[in-house]
Order: sequence, then C-alpha cells, then structure tokens
Amino acid sequence: MKHRAFASSMAEKVRKVNAIGAANSEYASIALLAEMVTRAEIIATLAEKYPKFGKSTMSMISHPERYGVCLTPEAKKYLSQKYPEKAPQKRKPPRRKKNNRLSVYVDDADAERVKVAAEQAGCRTMQEYLSKLIRSEL
Repeated sequence: MKHRAFASSMAEKVRKVNAIGAANSEYASIALLAEMVTRAEIIATLAEKYPKFGKSTMSMISHPERYGVCLTPEAKKYLSQKYPEKAPQKRKPPRRKKNNRLSVYVDDADAERVKVAAEQAGCRTMQEYLSKLIRSEL
C-alpha cells in the first residue's frame, strides 16, 4: 500500500508540473528540480552566488503567478551546472514518420458526415482518410 501511495503522489506531482506546461517552463524546471533536490539545497546553492537569496525568494520563484518573480538565465545555468544529473533533459525527437499533428473540433453532425465519407472512400482509418483529403486539397 505504501508503494501505491508513493506512486500516486509522484504521479500527482508530475501532473502538476505537466499542467504548468510550456507557458511557464522555467517554473516547471524549478519545480522538478525541487522534487529531486531539497529546497534547502537549492537555496544554499543559489546563496553561494547570490548572497541575498533566501527562503522568501525561493517561495516567490515557486509561485510566479502570485509574485511575478523568476530566476535569471544565469541563475538557471548555475543550478544546472551544480546539479547536471538533475537538469532538465532535452526531449528526444519523435520517432514517427509523420511528426506534425493537426486537430479540429466538430459538432456531432459533421463528425458523422466525415465518418460516412471515410467509409465511402474505402479508408480503414480516419488518419488515412484525412491524409488523403489533405493531399487532394493541397
């Protein structure tokens, strides 16, 4: 039961960080680092370079939506140099042949019409039908 609770708490932390998204990727990287290294270690590390950095500053950085405070690029670089194994890694490129994703929302009637058209065109999947449709239009 303990393992399940730990897994769910880690999953919740990952969901929180993912919910932040690319719009605030700096906060996401600080949040991830704070999960891997204690906040005290982050504070001590940044206090080496920035003597007035403390718990209150760390709290402000952890809640940018409230305070509008963020780390400078130099501070982020300093942290990633101090903790290279914990630094956010670059994403791997996708291993798909078709890397680009397009999406659209339609009402129920249009969705049904598209399904019928795909069946009439002899396409087995919606992906196949929409690819064929795009190629014919462009």
